[in-house]
Amino acid sequence: MRLDSGNGEFEATQHEGLRVIVSNATQTSCTLPSLPALTLLDSKDRRLAIPATKPNPAPPSASIVVAPGASVSSVVRWVDGNVFTNGVCQNVATFALKVGMKMFIIPFKTTICGPSSGSTIDEAAFIKG
Repeated sequence: MRLDSGNGEFEATQHEGLRVIVSNATQTSCTLPSLPALTLLDSKDRRLAIPATKPNPAPPSASIVVAPGASVSSVVRWVDGNVFTNGVCQNVATFALKVGMKMFIIPFKTTICGPSSGSTIDEAAFIKG
């Protein structure tokens, strides 16, 4: 797994984002859930309660097959400034993604903000390429 900020492609006023890329480095095809299940951790490795909104429309399938040597990617976006009345911001230190039995962990410092009901991230389904 790797993260790609797209050289600012996802940046806008008080918004941030990145592409999550998962590559199959094995000799056999593997199957992933269509929606990445990202876990966001703080600097003490505690899981942050930041849910992901589901894409609309939903992905056409619950899973995606990744051929040997191929990659899939998903775009994740969030609000990184407290633009909400009584807003809540959380500091993220690590992105983690479980794929099968393996947990991929990548340090990535950012701030995710939301209304008083809590911060959220917007997640897109994995696409091939």
